[in-house]
Amino acid sequence: MSVKSFILVSFSALALAVSAMAQDGLPYKVLGDPSGTSPYFFGPNAFPIPDMVKDTKDKVTAELSGDYFSGRLASEPDRTGSVGFAVRIPLWTDRVNLSVYGQMHEWYSDNPEVRALRGVSGKYPLTGHCSGDVYVSTDMRILDERKFVPALTLRAALKSASGDEYEKARYFDAPGYHFDICATKSFPFAGDGFLKSFKASFNFGFLCWQTDIGCQNDAWIVAGSLELDTAVANLSADLGGYYGREEYYDRPASLKIKLDIIPDRMVSPFLYYQHGIRHWPFDQFRAGVRFSFAPFRGARPSL
Repeated sequence: MSVKSFILVSFSALALAVSAMAQDGLPYKVLGDPSGTSPYFFGPNAFPIPDMVKDTKDKVTAELSGDYFSGRLASEPDRTGSVGFAVRIPLWTDRVNLSVYGQMHEWYSDNPEVRALRGVSGKYPLTGHCSGDVYVSTDMRILDERKFVPALTLRAALKSASGDEYEKARYFDAPGYHFDICATKSFPFAGDGFLKSFKASFNFGFLCWQTDIGCQNDAWIVAGSLELDTAVANLSADLGGYYGREEYYDRPASLKIKLDIIPDRMVSPFLYYQHGIRHWPFDQFRAGVRFSFAPFRGARPSL
């Protein structure tokens, strides 16, 4: 099978999977008006703002990270800790990656004020733990960067309905998907000094998930990024979010700052901070490590 044929088959399989996961409206509804299916009324991992995919990888990469979230929904913070993972695998070419990522498990501590604002019954304990959602995506570099042309990377992602404890407003028990495209342009610095390049990226896409009244919520994804690459680390700042059609605390936006330390090494640590600006009332702190390796011998073909 050619690479182009594989991409077409991947898109078709993704569309069939989304159709197969469609289901009737969920019976439980206490979380807001009109549907309450927005990031404002759930835990921090339920409706995350997608991270930008600026390029594909030519090596297998695996990430393991720990997160701490401090909520700002009420006068007293609610707290969440979680363990996340991400795996990206090149598929026959460095231009196409299969990515699997999500939260393996989370531990949370709410307070009565937060529970009341989220419409959660007071009969449930304020602390607990639960499993998270898993995402599967196909990431494709459809255009290489040239002198006056940015690189273009397309992503097609599917969200599982594996998250637990919907009745406690931790995860939303329904599938979703999103498509987005990212344009990236690099501006190299002259010479072989400490500063390597400056990059600017713009991301646009479409996000959809099923609500608890038998309908779906559609949202536009918009984000921009500035990145500085140096000899020892990469520093990036992303500003963006998505804009749902319900207009009821349904337009989250955030600032994300990420520091990758020696990203070209086999083992590289990274730090990540996210501040919710609108409709995502959390501060997130992440520390993780990335492993990169090339298990396949020989050169990979290019499209």
